[in-house]
Amino acid sequence: ITGAGASIDAGLPGFTCSTEFFDDFQKEYKKISKNRASVKDLFDIGMLQKTESRKLLIKLVYRMHEASSRSSPTPFHLLLKDLDATGRLTRVYTQNIDGMEARCGLTSGIPEYQEDYDANTRKSGLDGPAKLVLPAEHEIPRCIPVHGTCHEAWCPLCYEHRPIENFAPKVAEGMLPVCPRCADRDDLRARKGLRHRGIPYLLPAIVLYNDAHPHGEAIAETVKRDIALVQGNCHTRSILLVAGTSISIPGIQDIIHSFARAIKGDDSHTASPSVILINDHEPTGRGWKATFDLWLKGDLQQFAKLAHEIMTSHAGSDMDKYF
Repeated sequence: ITGAGASIDAGLPGFTCSTEFFDDFQKEYKKISKNRASVKDLFDIGMLQKTESRKLLIKLVYRMHEASSRSSPTPFHLLLKDLDATGRLTRVYTQNIDGMEARCGLTSGIPEYQEDYDANTRKSGLDGPAKLVLPAEHEIPRCIPVHGTCHEAWCPLCYEHRPIENFAPKVAEGMLPVCPRCADRDDLRARKGLRHRGIPYLLPAIVLYNDAHPHGEAIAETVKRDIALVQGNCHTRSILLVAGTSISIPGIQDIIHSFARAIKGDDSHTASPSVILINDHEPTGRGWKATFDLWLKGDLQQFAKLAHEIMTSHAGSDMDKYF
């Protein structure tokens, strides 16, 4: 489970503090709202309430898209790829929206779950799905971008995703078009003599503060699937690595606690550390001492370089003594 610390060495900003990257956007926000803005304010759902602030958000996300597209993966990202190549990586849940995991070669995205309706739902005519049908394990991306990605725009109505670069240069000015898919559907309805349902504008495909998570159920089902893998592999030691994050988001806290309970309740759990935090400062909140077996206080990228050296020098040997 990774946070901003995984990408800062790539020159990409985190959301927890102001940096030069956000200066111009904070100044523009102040002109619009007459109030000072923290970085967190720039990514709040309230940014969508007015045209000016919505344009500012779109420009900001597109600037992040441009910055991350020019950047290279950090040593930690490359370590994730090494672990994947050697069959030791089950999943990465990243809070970052920069897409660096995909840049280093990991499959990335939100799993596409099929909706299944039971007999009662069909008879009642309700639209809501009774449950989600899980895709096969090999169809689930290795990396789950929990908070979305700055590289895509999406429709809040039909969930259609499009590369944000498709809308340059207008998107750099804070403008995204209406959803093409919804526009086609609305046009078809009009030709059939049916009433218009409205066509929403595309938005940056990120999860904003104080907004409902559009893919929360799919992510929760993936977490359940991975916990079942941990509990089912009773003869294989599992490790949870939490890296470069202050763990301030409640949903991420829940995911960490869930995995930690599964790993520590597994018969293969030994005295060796299995739930590990790598960060240069303490996590947010209390009660983490009972969750983590080990806290490595220091530079995440130095850890990644050392781990890569160990994997390289012991290639072909029994790596289980190290990981």
